[in-house]
Amino acid sequence: MNHIFKEVKAIVNMEPTVLDLKGPITVMGPLHGEGDALITLMSMVGPPTDHQYLFIGNFAGLGFASLELVFMLFCLKLKYPEHIHLLKGFHEDPALFKEIDFYEDMQRRGLLPEEVKTTEDLRSVDLVTEALAALPLAATINKEILCMHGGPGRYLREEGLSRLRQVSRPPENDLDLNLTIETMWAVMEFVEKPVSRQNDSRDEMPSFTDAEATLFCQENKIKLLIRGRQLIDQGFLNKPNEVLTIISAASYLNNFRNHGVALGFDEHSTQVTVIRWLCRDAEPGSLDDEKPSAYRNAIPP
Repeated sequence: MNHIFKEVKAIVNMEPTVLDLKGPITVMGPLHGEGDALITLMSMVGPPTDHQYLFIGNFAGLGFASLELVFMLFCLKLKYPEHIHLLKGFHEDPALFKEIDFYEDMQRRGLLPEEVKTTEDLRSVDLVTEALAALPLAATINKEILCMHGGPGRYLREEGLSRLRQVSRPPENDLDLNLTIETMWAVMEFVEKPVSRQNDSRDEMPSFTDAEATLFCQENKIKLLIRGRQLIDQGFLNKPNEVLTIISAASYLNNFRNHGVALGFDEHSTQVTVIRWLCRDAEPGSLDDEKPSAYRNAIPP
C-alpha cells in the first residue's frame, strides 16, 4: 500500500503547480467520494487508455466509496500518468482530509490498525498526507481554459495566474498560502456588487463575483474558467459567460437530486460535449440494490 502513495507523491512532485495540458480532454468536477459517479461517467466517456482526464479537486469526500475512489485514481495515475491529472480541492487538504474519515475507513478495512503506533503505520498516514499536499492547484487547457476547484479570490485577482505558477507545495510563505486557499475554497457570490480587489466576504471565506471573474479572465487572457466548489442542481452553471461551475457527483450524498456532469473538450477546445447523468428515484444508486448512506464503503472488507 505504501508504495502506491510513495509513487504518486513522486509523480505529482515533478508536476508544476499549474499544469499546462492540451486537448482532447475530459474535465471531471467534484466527486465527493461517490464511486458510482466516477464509474458511471468514465463508462460514458471511455477508458483512460484512450482518453485524458482532469479531476478538479474534491474527488475525496463523504460519499459511500471515498476510500475506493482515492485508491482507484491513485492507481490510474500510476498506470496512466499522462492521461490522469489530479488537482487539489479542500477535501484533499491534509488539514481536512482526516475529517472525511479516510483513515477510519482504512482501519475498518484492516489497512491500518485501530491504534496507529508502529513506524510503518505512521509512515502510511504521512505518505497519504504528503501525496495530497503535493497535488497541483490548477491546470490550463490549450493555454486558454483555466481549471481549479475554487476560483479567483482577492489574492489571485491581485497577483494573477503568473504568480500562481510560482506557488510552492506545500506553501512556504503567507502569499503562497493565501493563493493555495483560494484555489481550493473561493466561492462565487450570486449577489452582484462593485468590482473590488478586496475580499469582504462574510466569515473571511475567499470569494468573487461575476464581474470580478470576468475581469480576472480578461487580464489573464483566459477564455473560460472551469471550477467546482458549489452544488449545482443541473450539474453545470455557465454564469458569467467566462465561468463554468460543475459537479460530477449526482445525487450529492444521497440528499439532493442534482445531475452529475463531465465536460469533454476536443483537440483545439473549440467544441465541448456535456456528459450528464442523474440518479432516478426508481433506479439503484450504485452497484448495491440500494445506495449506501454516507461513510459506508461500496466493497465489503
